[in-house]
Amino acid sequence: MTCPHVTRPPILTENEFMSIVYDSAKKRTSSDEISKKYNKDRYNPKDGEIVKAADDLAAFVEAYLAKENGIQSEYFEKAIKYLKKKYSSKSICGINFGQIYEDFNS
Repeated sequence: MTCPHVTRPPILTENEFMSIVYDSAKKRTSSDEISKKYNKDRYNPKDGEIVKAADDLAAFVEAYLAKENGIQSEYFEKAIKYLKKKYSSKSICGINFGQIYEDFNS
């Protein structure tokens, strides 16, 4: 359903993990800047950074649970270690991803 009175720029996915806003023109930005400055409908924010972090967390949980359920795979082991290290000290939009990963004992 579309609303005829709402005009928005077309959504073209060039990179779904790129954070962008529309401030008179398309502009690359960060999750933190979206939260602080552009978190309004008129900017049509696309927070690719948080989408990527959530996507990685989902992959981590999948690998972690597979391992916990007895599935042995070097790919799962590598994914678990890599993602824990990647997000070990990362906070995005006030979400401490390092702490989330640390809550999983592997």
